[in-house]
Amino acid sequence: MAVPALTPHSDPPRSVPLREARTRFSQLVALAELTDAVTVVTRDGDPRPVAAIVPAAAARSGAQARADADRLATVTAGWARRLEEQHRRSTQRHAAELGAVRAALAEAWAELDSRVVPGSDPTLARLRAAHADLHVRLTRGGLLAAGAGAGRAGPAHPRRGLCRRRASRGGGPRW
Repeated sequence: MAVPALTPHSDPPRSVPLREARTRFSQLVALAELTDAVTVVTRDGDPRPVAAIVPAAAARSGAQARADADRLATVTAGWARRLEEQHRRSTQRHAAELGAVRAALAEAWAELDSRVVPGSDPTLARLRAAHADLHVRLTRGGLLAAGAGAGRAGPAHPRRGLCRRRASRGGGPRW
């Protein structure tokens, strides 16, 4: 007795016209049983598949197919929920890190403003122009309005309150 082939077949299923399938039916069934081969049956002269001769293990009932589809939908929904949750957490983490970077940049600019008169250093002026949009967002209703300026100053004085390090050492801003 022959043993079924253990190697998976990546070959496309063979196509046989209906007349040939009638005459070779026993042979095609044995081929499916022993080698797990799939044979597609077509109408004579029409290349579209009509039926298939497959191994019994490969044939599934409609109920099995629906159960598999329901299981797949459940698993897919679970992964979708996990991915959405991960995306939400990642977005929150990104926003928090971006806020920390903006606060550090605002503190650095406040320290620079307290040490160097604005406009006296051309390199510093070029950097200030490069960061102008971020600095404006920080001072106009952004970071300062949210209370990151230690509660001393509002948006009217962008340099006050941002230098928390100097304020914590007992010295105030020098301007």
